[in-house]
Amino acid sequence: EQRLEQERRDKQRLADELNAQAEALRRQQAARPDAGVRPKTPPVVTHPEGMPALLPRQGACPLGARLVTTSGHSYCIDLYEYPGGNTIPRTNVSLADSYHICAARGERLCAEGEWEHACRGKGNASYPYGQAFEATRCNTKGTGGEPAPGGTFASCKSAVGAYDMSGNVAEWVASGAQKGGNAREGARDLRCSAVTRGAPAAGGALVGFRCCADPIGKH
Repeated sequence: EQRLEQERRDKQRLADELNAQAEALRRQQAARPDAGVRPKTPPVVTHPEGMPALLPRQGACPLGARLVTTSGHSYCIDLYEYPGGNTIPRTNVSLADSYHICAARGERLCAEGEWEHACRGKGNASYPYGQAFEATRCNTKGTGGEPAPGGTFASCKSAVGAYDMSGNVAEWVASGAQKGGNAREGARDLRCSAVTRGAPAAGGALVGFRCCADPIGKH
């Protein structure tokens, strides 16, 4: 009963915060002559925030995440590498900081198995897009490749709808390993099954992460 009561209070506090943020946004837009006008091309963010706010839920999952179910296990996974679509992934982030950032969003780092299943999809593919490697499907340019904004490669999408799970930047998972490879690596390191263990915990210029979460209603 105490746990349920604490959850109720946490949800109510989140709802109050979101309502306050929405009201502030409405006031800001009302004061601006260009309120509600969106640019034709969204800006690319190259310096994302250091510590995010708690994400609102959209159904069972946090906003921007997709519900995935496999063998009786359900989880939510972000569709883009942190911090989101049309934004260059946050890199040079340590394993510890990636834990903290996901927790601040009300999420967590993905388990290795969760990450790999979301990459493979129902067809158990070797790559997010299929069984055979195709160098142009994802940001896998080889030597000289650099991270691109999330979702730039529209064809680099797994069966569950997650982008850039092969190439772009390698991603921390909860075990402390890295999955997905990066823009400079070859076919073998870009498979959904590939894993890098023992990498420096400080991360690097080609190492980022995405978050997972437990869906609402899971017991």
